Order: sequence, then C-alpha cells, then structure tokens
Amino acid sequence: MFAIIGIIILIGVLFKMSSLQQQIFNLEDKLSSIKRNKTPHANSVFQEQTHAEQQTQLQQVQNEEVAEKLPQNNVPRENQYFEEGSDPIDHFVEWFKENWILKVGILLILTGFGWFISYAFIYNWIGPAERIALGLIVGIGLSIFGSIQMKNKLTQGGAFLILGTSIILITTYASRFIYDFFNPVIALSIVFVVSAFLVLNSLKYDAKYLAIIGVVMAALAPTFTNVVNEDILGRFLYIAVVSVSSIWVMFQKNWREIGVVSALAFLGYSLYYGFFGELGNQEYLILSIAYILSGIFFVTNIFNIIKFKDSITENDFILGILNSIMIMFWTISHVPESMQSLVLILSAVIFLFGSYIVFVNTKDEKLLYLYLLISVVYIATATALELEGNALVFAYLFESAIISVSGYFITKKPEVGESLSLLMIGPMLLSIESFNSYRWKSLFNEDFAIILCIGVVLMALGYFYFINRKEEDESFISGIEVYPYSMMLIVGSFYLYALLWLSLGMLFTESVAVLISLSVYTLVGITTYFYGKTNLRKVYMYYGGTLLLLVVARLLLVDVWDMELALRIVAFVVIGILFVSTSFIGKNKKNEILS
Repeated sequence: MFAIIGIIILIGVLFKMSSLQQQIFNLEDKLSSIKRNKTPHANSVFQEQTHAEQQTQLQQVQNEEVAEKLPQNNVPRENQYFEEGSDPIDHFVEWFKENWILKVGILLILTGFGWFISYAFIYNWIGPAERIALGLIVGIGLSIFGSIQMKNKLTQGGAFLILGTSIILITTYASRFIYDFFNPVIALSIVFVVSAFLVLNSLKYDAKYLAIIGVVMAALAPTFTNVVNEDILGRFLYIAVVSVSSIWVMFQKNWREIGVVSALAFLGYSLYYGFFGELGNQEYLILSIAYILSGIFFVTNIFNIIKFKDSITENDFILGILNSIMIMFWTISHVPESMQSLVLILSAVIFLFGSYIVFVNTKDEKLLYLYLLISVVYIATATALELEGNALVFAYLFESAIISVSGYFITKKPEVGESLSLLMIGPMLLSIESFNSYRWKSLFNEDFAIILCIGVVLMALGYFYFINRKEEDESFISGIEVYPYSMMLIVGSFYLYALLWLSLGMLFTESVAVLISLSVYTLVGITTYFYGKTNLRKVYMYYGGTLLLLVVARLLLVDVWDMELALRIVAFVVIGILFVSTSFIGKNKKNEILS
C-alpha cells in the first residue's frame, strides 16, 4: 500500500515540476521576444508611454497566454522533431532532450512499477485478480491523464500516455503467462484497443511517434497474450486487420513509415509461420490472405507515390521491396510447383504495369528501376523453375534484351535502356562453358547458337542505342568517356571473333584456321582504327589498334613456334601486306585534305 501511495505522490511531484518548467519556458520565450523587439531608445520611450498604452500591452500579453493554451491547428512545438525526412536517431535524441527530466522520471516509474508487481507477486501481498485489476486501473488512469494533457503539452501528455499503455501491456502479459487469467480473445482485444487508443491520439494531436508505437504494439499483441501457437488462421486474420488499419492511418496523415512498419510486421509473421508453423488444411486460406494483403500494399504504394509525387521518400522504395519479398516467399514456399511460374509471371506483369504507371505520373527513374528490377527477378525465377541448361541461357538472353528495349520505349531515354542492358551479364556468365572447344563435336550445335545469339544481340542493342543518340557531347567525341552502347558493340564483336575461331577449328586444320581468323581480325582492326581516327572517335580507334596489337602478339609469341613453316610464311606475308596497305589509306586521306 505504501508503495502505491509513493508512486502516486511521485507522479504528482513530477507533474508539478513539469508544469513549473513549462511556465519557465513560457516566461523565457516572452522575455526573449521583448528583447528582440527593443530599439536603442526602448527605455526612454517605454517611460514616456501613457498608462493606457501600458494597459493595452498588458492586454495583448494576456491574449497571447490564452492563445497558447488553446489547441493549435499547426504542428505543436514538441512535435517539431518528428517531421518527414529527419533522421530517427537524431529526432529521438532531440525529443528526449525536450523536458528530459519528465521522461527519465517516467522511465523510473515504469521500472519501479515492474519491480513492485514482481515483489507483490512473490510475497503474495494481493491476490491475482487484485494485481491485474490494479495494473489495469493504473494504466488506464495514466493513459486518460496523458491524453488530456496532450491538449496543451504534447511531450508531457505523450509520455504519460506511453507509460499508461505500457503498464496495461505488461499487466496483460502477466495475466496470460503467469495466471492464464484472460482467454486469448479478451487479452488480444485489450492490447488492440490500447493500441487503437494510441493511434487515435496520434491522429488527433499529429504525433507520428505515437502511431508507430501503436502499430508495433498491435503487431506484437499475439506474442504478449501467449497465443502464438494457437489458431494460425486467426493470427493472420488479426495481423491483416492491423495492416489494413495501418494503411488507413497512413493515408490520413501521409505517414509512410506506418505502411513500412505494418508491411514489416506481416512479413515477419509470414516468415515465422512459413518456416516453423504447420498451416495444415488452412494453408490456402492463409495464402489467399497473404496475396490479398500484398495486393493492398501494392495499390497503396502506387497510389501514395502518385498522390505525393513531389515528396517521394525512401519509405516508398522500402514498402515496394518488402511487398515483393512477401510475394516471392509465399509463392516459392506454399504455391504448388506446377503453378509457381504462372504466379511469378503474373506478378512480374503487375509490377511492370506498376512501373509504367509510376513513371508516367512521376517521371522518377529510380522508382522505374525498382519496379523493373522486381519484375526481372520474378521473370528470372520463373524461367529458372521451368528451364535448365542452354534453354535457360536463351530465355535469359531474350528476356534481358526485351526488358532493355522496353525501358527505352517507356522513358524515351537511351540511358535507361542502356542501364537495363546490364541484365545481359546473366546470360553472358551462363555462356562461359560454351567456349570450351572440347564440347564442340560438330559445327552447328547449341553452343554455336548461344555464342552467335549473344554476340548478335549485343551488337544489335549497341547499334540500336547508337542510332537513337540524338546528340553527343565533346567528351564522347574525344573518346574521354566510353558510352554503354560502345561497350556492347565491342563485347559483342569479341563473341563473334570467338565463334569464328571455334567454327574454323571444326572445318580446317589448326594452322589454316588461325591464318584465316587472324586475317579477319586484322581487317576488322584496320577498319575500326581508321574509322575512329577519321571521325574523331577515339574509342573505336583504340579498339582497332588494340585488336591489331593482339594479332601481332599472337603471331610473334605463339604462331612463330607452332605453325608449319609454309603456313607461317603465308601468315606473316598476308598480315604484313594488310598492315602495309594502311599507308595508302592514310596517303589518300592526306591528298584529299590538301586538295
């Protein structure tokens, strides 16, 4: 009993201290305002003022005091640390610094209350029912008191509100785990109502942090009420209701963090029960709930991005990623294998459509990349589930090319399509085994087709973006900067060089194949070298020069030792003639310039 009285007295003292501190803050603000408004002649002017003027000023000050006590439509002073875009750790520190004595006192009370309850339980001072009733009464009282105080003092009222709801949560937890006092439905309902009370107060007083705490508390309610392993379908229905309610709150105030928290909570339940839970005959009902909720998150994210396109934040990206992970998890783990590819392809189409809608309305390339990347992952996964071996390489190749070109046509920007062409790295890596000459038993085989297709597709994409470049800056002309389409052309050409080398090796002896291949490489190198030199495209000039140097290096380091004498003579003479012929090309060009 004395402990209870002590707690009540301590709360009263803290409340009184907070009130005095708030009055001091108000006086300091008024004194600062008076000092700012003083002029150099303030003292003499003030002494000459009439009694009526002084009364007028006094009335104005009184009006200001009354106005401060009235609810404001703007964000209260204490909520300035929870604005959009601020760092969570920084604004928590700033929030804690505001009236920190009160917050430390409330923490001490909460700790002392927990110890008191434990002490009372150990020594059986009061019965189980009285203990639970005491905790609920104190918690409800502090919550109501905090809600009333928030009208004038947001920080103080919010602190007491959190204290009260925490006491209710602890009491409910103890009643279920220790005494099994409430049945699961009642315990869950208590926590949900407390969470809803927090959220409603956050909406009323524009306090985002209360809404986040309320959503987290509601999401953790099944754990605190000791019903984790009972009725899995009921748990998912409950968390679905919490998620939908959170989305409603998010739309009311544009608090996008709420959507992220609710999506994270549902994903957590999905992973836990998906790996460790026995869904049994409720599996398809739970799967339906998961997909419906994923659809709601998807539509919410798209609508929110379009509605607030001028203030897109990282939370929009996080919500999209969390939702895509949720869809992928449920599809791979619980959809029948025969339907997994179909579901993933359908999801990819939906996200592709979403990327188009988002870009058309926002012109934000980052969001376009995000939704396209999600679609690509879905398509790649579906393809891997259905195909294997060389068929998988072909599928990845043409999918990557289509996505790259689609990105260009959607945005009308070559750089977007070029960025998406990086997806070609996947099939290129898968094609490495095709370069193994020991796999080539005949000329026209699957490895031949893979190398040919990758080379042609890379060259085609490079040429496509080359002709769709409307303007070229000086850094490009001078060759200082290598554009992606140049790299596609160069890498594609090396695929075709490798194909020529391997194909000739199947048709002729090794020496003849090397002679023909090196001759072709020399012709291509000379052509690209002079094309780059005459058109001021140093990238192609360097490319041609490098190719010629590689031919010479092959001749001097390898073929001079391995090739038969007759073919060696022919190879050196033919390639030497090709090199010498370039002098006539340069001479003709010089004569044209002089004329």
